[in-house]
Amino acid sequence: MHRVQEPRKPRLGGAISIEDTSRPRLGKPFSVFQGVLVFSGLADGVYRVALPLLALSLTRSPEAIGLIVAASWLPWLVVALPAGALTDRSAPLLVMRYAIIVRASLILGLGGLAFLGLLPLWGFAVGALVLGTAGVFSDLSAQAMVPRLVEAPNLVRANGRTQSIQITTVQLVGPAVAGYFVLLGISGSFGLLGAVYLLGLVALLSVRSDRGPEPGSQRPGIRQLGAAVAVSVSDIREGMGYFVRRPDILSLAALAAAANFALTAMMTVIPLWGTGPLGLTPAAYGLVVSAGAFGGITAGMLTHRVMAVIGERTVFRLCLPLLAGCVLLLTVRHVGALVAGLALYGMVIMFWNVASITYRQRTVPAEMFSRINAAYRWITWGVMPFAALAAGVTAGALGVPAVFLGLCVLLLSVGALVGARLQTVDRAETLHHDHSGGSSTA
Repeated sequence: MHRVQEPRKPRLGGAISIEDTSRPRLGKPFSVFQGVLVFSGLADGVYRVALPLLALSLTRSPEAIGLIVAASWLPWLVVALPAGALTDRSAPLLVMRYAIIVRASLILGLGGLAFLGLLPLWGFAVGALVLGTAGVFSDLSAQAMVPRLVEAPNLVRANGRTQSIQITTVQLVGPAVAGYFVLLGISGSFGLLGAVYLLGLVALLSVRSDRGPEPGSQRPGIRQLGAAVAVSVSDIREGMGYFVRRPDILSLAALAAAANFALTAMMTVIPLWGTGPLGLTPAAYGLVVSAGAFGGITAGMLTHRVMAVIGERTVFRLCLPLLAGCVLLLTVRHVGALVAGLALYGMVIMFWNVASITYRQRTVPAEMFSRINAAYRWITWGVMPFAALAAGVTAGALGVPAVFLGLCVLLLSVGALVGARLQTVDRAETLHHDHSGGSSTA
């Protein structure tokens, strides 16, 4: 539990003020929503770690592994912008339901093909591409749901809670059991994952907002989704126009893109590093990779207090240099160095995630949030397929340590170029969306 802080006067780029000392409950709808995040996060955590490990059962080529991982992240580059516009046009809760249905159905289908011996390597990659596409819609809708479930003063607590759940499931429990899933083969692993996604769907059907109906939620579900699919190019243009007029969010996107590029490149080659020179078994590898979650969970317990003291700007400026130090540890050929590097990386990323998500939620108009968030993710997650491909090619030509050293240089360079010039806005300077559909600076 976090200690109640006294209210602070807002200041430019400073600490986040705590508007109330009563710490009201986040509410039953949010509690149910957390259950959804547990099931979907667990499935995502197993899938992300199991994907390259299962691919290793088909090929030992670093380039092929990089291609498969790239396919899983490519949708963020291709469909993030229309997905954000679609989510703004419809109810995020409805989009989440359709997305999880697609993910559960597809992963069960892939498992069935693998069981019959009909799943080739290219089919594995195509499946990763489609699953990633559904994941884009799911992730954008999930972040858009939080402000609809809790009041503005509770966003830091709610985001800290959701980030802790995602780290616990995606980075801790999921990876810890992923190695055992891999022992079941592609068909067994995907069969169990499909069941977990279905449990998430059951929980999602119970989520209701106590803050009024969502936009578009009065129409029947199928008609609502059909209208949302017809989203116009002008919606995407409007969202991108707002995005490029926000130098603060553009700077954060550049920093986050560098961090995500490094993380994706790392996780593409670490299976080769861990099961190769370090001699880890698949089960042991999953446990080692989950070390990043321990760091994240530890940071999650301190996020609310730390953010109230040091403020957002400090977190944003120190993030990349600290991550470079974490990556440098991975060059040491020892399991302990791998564990330490991943744990510290998880701690830094936790502070970054809570600070950046909360900042966007409180400074971007709610009616445009999904489009702005999609533009942000288009940059920050759109680099991931390139990171996976670059890591695979570099590892194949120069070895895995060369990948780690290159990432250190990248993180330090972007941090120095962008972080020093970062300017954030205060609550009083939050940009608002006007009635005509445009946006202006208050």
